[in-house]
Amino acid sequence: MHFTAREDAEKMGQTNSGSESARLPPWAVSPEVWLMFRPKAAYEWLADAPEGRKNWTAARRPVYFAFLLGCFVSLVASQRLTLRHVAGGAINGGLLLLAQIAALRIVCWRERKVSFSRLVDLFFAGYGPWTLWILAFSAVWAFLPPERAFAFGWSGSIAVTAGLVTIWSVYINYRFFEGVLRRSKAGAAWDALRIWAMCWFVCILIFGWGALWSEYLRIPGR
Repeated sequence: MHFTAREDAEKMGQTNSGSESARLPPWAVSPEVWLMFRPKAAYEWLADAPEGRKNWTAARRPVYFAFLLGCFVSLVASQRLTLRHVAGGAINGGLLLLAQIAALRIVCWRERKVSFSRLVDLFFAGYGPWTLWILAFSAVWAFLPPERAFAFGWSGSIAVTAGLVTIWSVYINYRFFEGVLRRSKAGAAWDALRIWAMCWFVCILIFGWGALWSEYLRIPGR
């Protein structure tokens, strides 16, 4: 989550702004953290920052998040990190990330003011809530016995917290369209909902709720 913080902070520091709300606050150790709690001010600032290395811009955050998903899958499947599970989880998670990038392309296909690689980078910078969620539940599966970890998930904590994180993320995406692409409030809300609808459709299409549910029920027997 923080591996791009220094680079982005330096780029942000090169941009002048007269607004007090559009300055990197002392508590924001990275752009990702700033976007979690002040997405409007953060996106307005980041939208005006220099783009930096274009070859790596579009891939760096999606690749990092796919790797994080792979680690999460490995911990759930075997309570440890193994190359097979991490790679498999990263590939499967990467399909969903590619679907989200494709959805972003569909929604922003007419945009010419900002390069698409820059749009992808800024969009995935708003994945802070999901990063925290994955890290929290990875810790549960890493440090608790499988029975207790499953009981914790079965209690509804996964569904409830995932729902809250989804709402949080949709709001950040709304601010992305409003702050970076200068959409109206209604336009930003519509674009954010369209992206999430397309991504959930792809998730159901690829994995299927039946397969996901049956796999979840088999975990205690492992």
